[in-house]
Amino acid sequence: MVLLCQNTRCTFRQDTPLQVVAALCPTCGAGLHKIARAKRHGTPAGHRRIKPVRRRSVRHRQETGGKIVGRRVPGTPHGGTLVAVNGQPLSPRPSQQIVNHSPDGFDWGYGGSGPAQLALAIALMFCRPSTAVRLYQEFKWQFIAMLPPEGFELDTAVAQAWFLRQAIHLAA
Repeated sequence: MVLLCQNTRCTFRQDTPLQVVAALCPTCGAGLHKIARAKRHGTPAGHRRIKPVRRRSVRHRQETGGKIVGRRVPGTPHGGTLVAVNGQPLSPRPSQQIVNHSPDGFDWGYGGSGPAQLALAIALMFCRPSTAVRLYQEFKWQFIAMLPPEGFELDTAVAQAWFLRQAIHLAA
């Protein structure tokens, strides 16, 4: 079996006699195409492509230029904070179903339970739940705890790139 990287800019290629379970490129982290070797009934090697295994730990979104915005708004539910992604409110409920750090919802600017809930919610935007649970505390300390307490704007591309880099390190 021959493995080729799906990324057209990557030159990874590997001949292997084994069945491969993890099909991620060790060079760039993209998926790999599996190309069967020559079959006994005469199909030339490399002419039959097998559907690649898609097991990405980071979700690739097409949206660019998006913002995650946090504001303090008195009288709102979830502890007086409002977090929106591209103008849509971000709910703490999906992240609370995985780990309920803060029944009051999101917060930022320090390293407590509200920031942990926000970090997990953002991680779930870009990662599978199993990967998000492994990465969100580090994201909290590197990003969420450092945000100004009054309010913030964070580019979704910055957060997505961070999660992608971390997921590649996890896979290696």
